[in-house]
Amino acid sequence: NQLNPADKHISLEWSRLLGEYGKINKNPQKLQLALDLCQKTGLESKEIINQWIESTALLGAYTGRLELITDAENKILENNETALETAESLYAYGSCLNAFAIYYNDPDYIELAIEKFQKALSLNRSNPEVWHALATAFSSLGKMLDDYESLQKSCHFFIKAMDLKPAC
Repeated sequence: NQLNPADKHISLEWSRLLGEYGKINKNPQKLQLALDLCQKTGLESKEIINQWIESTALLGAYTGRLELITDAENKILENNETALETAESLYAYGSCLNAFAIYYNDPDYIELAIEKFQKALSLNRSNPEVWHALATAFSSLGKMLDDYESLQKSCHFFIKAMDLKPAC
């Protein structure tokens, strides 16, 4: 059952809130709710598609379901060639790569995610979620490789995220 167009913005924001809660708390139930809400709203706008991609990828990572991560990556790649020219789409793609890193416990995927997050920031430096994702990626990389420099970078990026959005 489709929501009326006036409710799409509210549904998107609610889905983002559920997705953020699910991401921060590694809560598959909230990620599934975010994903369901995106689908119910209709995967028509790039914002809703990007939220669907992030929620699907993280749900796959937190539940050990590789097919969900692959579905999310396929969605971003099929969206069109220009999809990876926006900061929001690059953030979504970075989230997919981060999900692969979690699933495979592979630092190479974290480095690929970092590249996407950095490119997203080159297009829009005011998005606290991208700064937070970059900080989290560097933190994961630092822990995985026992790399002090990556951990220092993560602290810098966490501070930037908090400056833009104290809730980060």
